[in-house]
Amino acid sequence: MNILTETITHLSAALTTDPLLLLASAVAAFDPFWTVEDKDEVEPDPLEVGLRVARGAFPDVYAEAVEQMRQGATYAELDRLICSSISAKGIPLNSCCVDLTYHLPAGTSQTKCN
Repeated sequence: MNILTETITHLSAALTTDPLLLLASAVAAFDPFWTVEDKDEVEPDPLEVGLRVARGAFPDVYAEAVEQMRQGATYAELDRLICSSISAKGIPLNSCCVDLTYHLPAGTSQTKCN
């Protein structure tokens, strides 16, 4: 065996036995925003903002949205999913992810997305 093959074998063994490396590998493979930094944009994409808010405040909503993204959900479907899931937690969203672009609404009534 040459040094390259031995190194690959050693790294493969370490990856499958070390829980921290397994977690890092899962994050790198499944979390689309793990390396994305916040950007100061004039017109941020509402869906991206919705995903960021869900990632930080509602991990269960974020996980469901990422799963739907990987299954090929459309922009509108993801927007409705995020809106309805956050609204179900008691935070009303009038125009789905567009509301999250500027602030979290402070009302008490729930609004349903189309």
